[in-house]
Amino acid sequence: MKNIVSKLVVSLFFTLGLVSFVNAQEIKDKAFIGHWVGHWDKSYIFCLDISSIEKGEKVEYRWQEQPKGAFSHSQKSVKRINKNTIKMENILLVIDQEDPSLAMALGIFKYQTRRSFMIKKTSIDSSCVAG
Repeated sequence: MKNIVSKLVVSLFFTLGLVSFVNAQEIKDKAFIGHWVGHWDKSYIFCLDISSIEKGEKVEYRWQEQPKGAFSHSQKSVKRINKNTIKMENILLVIDQEDPSLAMALGIFKYQTRRSFMIKKTSIDSSCVAG
């Protein structure tokens, strides 16, 4: 099972890299900066507050364990992977090259991998308050 998951992850990284190489327009670091909101499995709200993607910086990650439940939070190290992708430990954020206010997130968790569309908000979303 681990071998299959490893192959899937490698394939995903290759695909993301290939797509970004073929279609990439210049995406500056500041495109990643901001308050991003999404829903794991279309049910569990989560937010990423990104103030910098420089080496050594942390991203604030808030998420729900239950729909309409309290929020947990942690900080994750951030690293730029390619022109439109950053990695925050077990979470990838891939910015839409046509509309940089939209992104796809992929969370690789212990029991399953989750995905979500994300929207960059202009202000902190009140639905993403840590409990």
